[in-house]
Amino acid sequence: MRADDGFSSGPAPEWVRIQPVPAAWPSESSANGGANWRIWLLDAQVDRRGGEAVAFYEQVAEARTRELVGELARFSIPFNPEFQSLTIHDVEVRRDGEWVTRFDPQRVTLARREAAFEADIATGVMSALIVVDDVRPGDLVRYRDSVRGENPVLAGMLHDEFRMTWHDPILRRHVRVLFPRGAEVDVRPFGIEAEPVVRSKRDGTEVVLLLENAPVVKVAGDLPAWYDAYASVQIGPRRNWSEVVAWALPLYPEGQPLPDELEQRIAQWRSLPDAQSRAAAALEAVQDEVRYFSVLLGESSHRPSAPSQTWLRRFGDCKDKAWLLAVLLRRLDVDAVPALVSSGGNRRIAEGIPAASQFDHAIVRARIDDRTYWLDPTLTLQRGTLSDRSAFDFGVALPVAAGVGALEAVSGDVTATWAQKVQERFEPSADGTRIELTVDTVRSGRMAERIRRELERQGEAELASGYANHYRRLYGELEVLSPLQVEHVEADGSVRLRERYALLSPWEPSPAGRRLIDLYADGVADPIELPADPVRGHPLALRHPVKLEQVTEFVLPPGWRLHALPEAEQVEDDAFSYRREVSELAGRIVVRHAYASRADHVTAAAIPQHVAQRRQANGALGFRLALAMAASQAQGDRQERMRRLVRDLLEAGEGGQ
Repeated sequence: MRADDGFSSGPAPEWVRIQPVPAAWPSESSANGGANWRIWLLDAQVDRRGGEAVAFYEQVAEARTRELVGELARFSIPFNPEFQSLTIHDVEVRRDGEWVTRFDPQRVTLARREAAFEADIATGVMSALIVVDDVRPGDLVRYRDSVRGENPVLAGMLHDEFRMTWHDPILRRHVRVLFPRGAEVDVRPFGIEAEPVVRSKRDGTEVVLLLENAPVVKVAGDLPAWYDAYASVQIGPRRNWSEVVAWALPLYPEGQPLPDELEQRIAQWRSLPDAQSRAAAALEAVQDEVRYFSVLLGESSHRPSAPSQTWLRRFGDCKDKAWLLAVLLRRLDVDAVPALVSSGGNRRIAEGIPAASQFDHAIVRARIDDRTYWLDPTLTLQRGTLSDRSAFDFGVALPVAAGVGALEAVSGDVTATWAQKVQERFEPSADGTRIELTVDTVRSGRMAERIRRELERQGEAELASGYANHYRRLYGELEVLSPLQVEHVEADGSVRLRERYALLSPWEPSPAGRRLIDLYADGVADPIELPADPVRGHPLALRHPVKLEQVTEFVLPPGWRLHALPEAEQVEDDAFSYRREVSELAGRIVVRHAYASRADHVTAAAIPQHVAQRRQANGALGFRLALAMAASQAQGDRQERMRRLVRDLLEAGEGGQ
């Protein structure tokens, strides 16, 4: 026993039903296709009949290659010592059919591993670190542990969720949850054919789900936030969203005092012309003057700090900043309340069990003139109108307000777009030795927020250097003719960037008197690039709403001629539209590319056709201009090439003597 160190050792609780481990992996298992990692047993059992919940966990796994043995032979068990206690029951290895214990409590290392600290999050979670001796390919390693206790601030307003499938084969997945006798239980399986069994017994209500030979799930990237590729089950007490609101309301009490400095700011904001501009000013202050840092220690995981404290210390997490903003907006006569959302579950939580544990983020719902605004005070450097400063699409939210009894849709009120318009002008010199390139870019909405953050982190000089190197990769060596110019447009929150270069070697190899140049609409390319996993059984997430435009103007020097115009293109499906328009007028060639998203995802069934459409659009982004120089310039070009050829031959001859 080492209870003084934060954990103890001992046998599994009497209420646990130890699950059998087969003597051999069955031949009909899905893992026989060559899986090198096998999970023989994954068992989770939770006892909620007493004052403190106890969660028992067991895993039996096998690594079949030397490279994976190291991963199998070490593991960590997380727990929060502020309100939880850990008991390690055993660590065993099975080799040649015999189980041998490898557990020595004195060799357990406790470490406070703040893995998210660099992301400005401190959780207080501790991990018991265990390294198992003498593990070889083909061995089975088993460990069992129990964690007693849960965060008291949740007051039992939570649910248990168990993932039933994984990207590795699971031979036996067992889940069991015990509730007090007579408890009304809510069980919600997702993507599972096996039916959970609910039994009423003398000592309580039992929910059991056993899944054998669970299918292997290969998950592609770029999944929508609301989509979970793995099967799962949620189990918890039967309740409604009104009860969750009733739990949350005391965490955000009314009548919060504010520092004198904020009172003065409120008085200044009141002089602004309308409620939207007043709300925007308050939002900007909380976003940009109070940095994000999350201290999830004990009750602070869900209980926000007082608004005055958050402002005075100039940092806070999502719930701290949401409460501060809601208080400020109410002082400005705006109907505003904190709202709970899920960045991980998104709108999927509407199908789940009502519980406080469904949420991992907080924003603010503000109502002005019969319109609802969803505002996220953890974002930074948002500008423009209040509509331009909306939160991301979290799908649904639970406003913390009396009388709220259901989730509210967020997506319909999210109006901020990813918008960019690029205008570039290529103007060759009369002799064709160089091209002056000017680029004028206007970024709006989310793209303006992104460039403001880049400017904050890098500064204009480093950003300008990166832009110049981008054009060097496209067109070769260049000279920067004027520094990057950045203009912030306050009216709509957009950012305008101006660049000016001399391209010194932009041409592709071509006959004398000709010039070839390959141009590429890089400002439209990002959403048209082919997905990394084009063959997939899951939906593909798309950034939405997006509006991108790039206009390329190529000026023909006097006497120059274009051999052929690139063709117009139009590609579209239910997810996006793209078109390329081409025109020639008054000695100029103008090519316009326009992209607009139409949906936030593509269904699995529609992906093959969508990828084909993307491939066609992607091919239209690049095009070649073939140009004939003026007669006098062409003659001079031929003479210059001949002089260079003769010089090269002479130098080669001298080198051979």
